[in-house]
Amino acid sequence: MEQIKLGLRIASIVVGIIGYSAIWIYLINNRRNEKSELAWVSWKCFHAIVIALAFLWAWF
Repeated sequence: MEQIKLGLRIASIVVGIIGYSAIWIYLINNRRNEKSELAWVSWKCFHAIVIALAFLWAWF
């Protein structure tokens, strides 16, 4: 049972990394597109929020 949990944890990390990379590739390839401007702003805000939450979590 522990090996199944470990396998699922590793698979979810790999899928997360692939998804994260796919979003970056999409944004980089379409950065001149006006529709992707909102995606860039929301992506930057998402990172700022996550970094702030991680910092607060580590602080407390």
